[in-house]
Formats: sequence, structure tokens, C-alpha cells
Amino acid sequence: MLDGPPNHDDVPDAEPLNGKFVSDHGTMTFNGDGESVALELDSEIAADTGLPEGSYDAKYCFYEIVNLGGYLKCDNYNTADVMYFNLDWEGTEKEVWVSVGQGYYTVKEDSFTLKPGDPETGVVPDQKLYNEQYAFQKASEQEN
Repeated sequence: MLDGPPNHDDVPDAEPLNGKFVSDHGTMTFNGDGESVALELDSEIAADTGLPEGSYDAKYCFYEIVNLGGYLKCDNYNTADVMYFNLDWEGTEKEVWVSVGQGYYTVKEDSFTLKPGDPETGVVPDQKLYNEQYAFQKASEQEN
């Protein structure tokens, strides 16, 4: 964790996620605007992340952890620790924070991993952090 504002002079800018990303437990399709995503997730990943099961649209952004547990929104996903989702679920606004790891380059333009955590607090239990993960890979053009 950082003690102050992050310095990312050495980290190259990243283009917004774009295209379909697939895993064994669902898909996420990013439209390239840096904020919209269509999700289709199964019950296993839903139970572990707090994201709803099924197909729906959401807004997303990335945050990094700073100052002993605080969050700072980051435009560059190369520096992200957490992926934040905001969606309308059954008529109610729902916010979900999902860990994507700690450290640079855990999210890349062609892959990322969602890690289980407490959907209410965003805390990721140590025993699950490296044992249970949901890897998403960018689909080829033919699969899109």
C-alpha cells in the first residue's frame, strides 16, 4: 500500500478495455469507452465476488489502494488493485468492489483476474487471495 499520492511516471498509459473477455465462469464485454461493460456470470463467480448472477449491463472503473485502506480512482488500469462495478439490479442501485490483485499490471489489455472478496467491505481473505481466482482472457476476433 502507498503512504501518499501514487507516482506512476514509469507506468505507460493504457487504452480502455475493449472487446469480449471470457472465463470458465462467464464473460465481460467492454465497449471501449472506459466505463461500460456487459456481464454474463454464473452462480460460482457471483457467490465469490458479490456480483449478481446472470446477464446485465454495468458501469465500471478502477481504484488503487492508498493510505492504509483508502481508495484512489485511477484512469490507468495498469496500476489498479480493485475493480468497481455500479449497476441497476432489480430496480436497486448496487455497488460491488472486486479485487484484481495488488501491484502493477494485474489488469492488462488482454487479460485480468477477479479475486474473491467480501462484497460489503472489499476485504479479500488471505486464504482465498491466491487459491481461488477467476481469470478472464480476451477472446479472439472470431469469438466476439
